[in-house]
Amino acid sequence: MKAAYGASDRWRAAGGPPAAPKPPASGSKTGIFRSNVYDGAALVLYALRQEIGGPAFERLERSWVTRHRDGTATTDDFVRLASETAGRDLSGFFQDWLYGEKTPPMPGHPDWKPEPAPAAPGKQAGE
Repeated sequence: MKAAYGASDRWRAAGGPPAAPKPPASGSKTGIFRSNVYDGAALVLYALRQEIGGPAFERLERSWVTRHRDGTATTDDFVRLASETAGRDLSGFFQDWLYGEKTPPMPGHPDWKPEPAPAAPGKQAGE
């Protein structure tokens, strides 16, 4: 997860945040398995587990499967259930992790730093 965290800003720069990806490249039929979506979503779940703790995360997993078995659900449904399970509003946490241009700090790992995204052609890093 630390390596994925390090790469996350690059993924977001190239493909958008996990829940709001940029359209796939021209000629590509699908984009759901790009790193920003597939690996980025796994990183979001890891961050959530760090944020709410292992026992609450395990309750959330079981509740999610039980409530939505043989059905469909939305991201908002997940945010509501996660907030209910944690006993506090997690909408800001999810907003940053799912839709933010930059990767938020990793809960429980203040020493983890995302690697900077490459500069656009013709620009210096940090411009």
